[in-house]
Amino acid sequence: MSWYQRYRKYKQLVKEIVFEQSELDYIETIIEEIKPELAKLERCYLQKNNFNFDDIPASVNIPPTDSTGIIKMKQQPESKIKHFARMYKMIAKKAHPDKLINRPRTEEVIEKEEMFAAATTAYKSSDWAKFLEIAVKLEIRPISLTLLISEIPKETEKLKEKKEKLKQTFGWQLYECGEDEACKEKLIRKVMNQVYNV
Repeated sequence: MSWYQRYRKYKQLVKEIVFEQSELDYIETIIEEIKPELAKLERCYLQKNNFNFDDIPASVNIPPTDSTGIIKMKQQPESKIKHFARMYKMIAKKAHPDKLINRPRTEEVIEKEEMFAAATTAYKSSDWAKFLEIAVKLEIRPISLTLLISEIPKETEKLKEKKEKLKQTFGWQLYECGEDEACKEKLIRKVMNQVYNV
């Protein structure tokens, strides 16, 4: 495969990982926005069935969850791929505020500074979708396309797995119920049974 073909493949993979990240962001937003409705339905269920939160057994151990409602697990530290470190340096060469200090504060300069800040945040949090999106916008041509072509699908798969886990949460299930009251009632019974053993 020629360099140009590998580069086109790389750009396609970047589009795919960015799409998966945007889907994940959408699902997380929906779950966060629907939390108050879920809490309200829980309270209504308890009142309707003459339960009081004080009546719920103290032995119910609710595991800690993250902001999206997924049970927190010990995470293994994600290793940073050396090539991403090289790409980060290339981004810094094009967009670091110190490199732009002698240029007039135009819209382009401000945009590059914002891109650098976003790339830094993405790099530190291993948000490779955002990181690669910025690299493509800045026209950073990776040195090792072969490595990236093999690594990006792995990162994309991780995003898909996160999406599937989120779709199993009660918040997403409530969202999928839409206006179907029977679906909501069934879901709340399931929530109360699984979470509170009520």
